[in-house]
Amino acid sequence: MCIRDSLIGALVFSLFYKGIPIVYYGDEQGFGGGRDPANREILWKHMNRNSRIYQALAKVIDVRKKHRVWDHPYRDLWHTDSMLAFTRGDVLIVLTNRGQGLNMDIPNVPFPNGARICSVLEGGCTTVNNGRAHISLGSNQSGVFVRS
Repeated sequence: MCIRDSLIGALVFSLFYKGIPIVYYGDEQGFGGGRDPANREILWKHMNRNSRIYQALAKVIDVRKKHRVWDHPYRDLWHTDSMLAFTRGDVLIVLTNRGQGLNMDIPNVPFPNGARICSVLEGGCTTVNNGRAHISLGSNQSGVFVRS
């Protein structure tokens, strides 16, 4: 399990679920906080725009803005104890907390048959077939899929 994948998943959830998203100071850098004074890590000395978390956050914020997800209702497609799949407009979000990853057909996908959807985080595309999209994610990874 990679703690950074879990943090990215939490940020993706916050950005695409209902309500106002929250990104706390330093999350984009993976700051861990701690007891005083570690709870105030200095961002400007350690800002890394190439970090995996920063890059993932930039991509999903861009998708959120371009697709104006706040104008679309949350639609739960499928969930279990270890995964959640939902849409906000024409964006499919798949989250997992499974240590062994996820490899399944997500049902109830509201995109047309034959629509090609691609992950903005991990790359890779899949085609919607009869309301189902086959999604593969690594351990604790998140998927944010848009039509290509």
